[in-house]
Amino acid sequence: MRNDDVIVFTGPTIRQVEAEEFLTARYCPPAKQGDIYRAYIKYQPSIMALIDGNFENTPSPWHKEILFVMEQGVHVYGASSMGALRAAELSMYGMIGIGEIFKAYHSKRIEDDDEVALIHGPSKLGYPNLSEAMVNIRKTLESAYFDQIIGHRLYVEALNFSKRSFYADRNYGALIDHFSKNVLFEEEITAFGIWLKCHRRDQKKDDAIILLKLLAKKRINSFPLSVNYKLEKTVFWNEMCKQVEAEPV
Repeated sequence: MRNDDVIVFTGPTIRQVEAEEFLTARYCPPAKQGDIYRAYIKYQPSIMALIDGNFENTPSPWHKEILFVMEQGVHVYGASSMGALRAAELSMYGMIGIGEIFKAYHSKRIEDDDEVALIHGPSKLGYPNLSEAMVNIRKTLESAYFDQIIGHRLYVEALNFSKRSFYADRNYGALIDHFSKNVLFEEEITAFGIWLKCHRRDQKKDDAIILLKLLAKKRINSFPLSVNYKLEKTVFWNEMCKQVEAEPV
């Protein structure tokens, strides 16, 4: 199978050099609006996997792009970050969600987009994470609680503190600093800081690896996807297509 038969959009969740240990594919940066349509037009893949996507200052990948490529017979998978969100929203139409974060969105245990949001550095530096995703903080605090490093009260209050924080300000340093000022939690938070050095969880990366491993096994048997809808090509859709198609290759 050609390298272009599988397209993966990733960046801060798992870098290309790490992802290539699990799956040979064409790796693209986090998707913004138009990128999924552009990749289909350019490479005609049989499989697409959305892990990371842009948001806030850049339009996010459009649901309609995913519906379009699935209508063309492309199998589209999502996990970890933007991919988990879109898969939860489009699973009824044929997008396949993978991993714990997808399951949490799909079951409505979590609903907010900010759960997977973070800020990161540029691609040339390997997308270094400059904040921590709420889903990772949740998993880490849960592990610390089950390991009896922190008690139930600190577990709940730390979750609430992190959730109240602006997504770009979420990190373990801020969490530890906040609770170290409270004498009720001084010993627990100190123990948590030590435990964290070797036991912090990265659910986003874990889910991405599960997806990549799955694709490495399944892609050789992929048949064109059949969907039960017909995409309505609106004025906005046609305009986006014209803009993408007008760009130099």
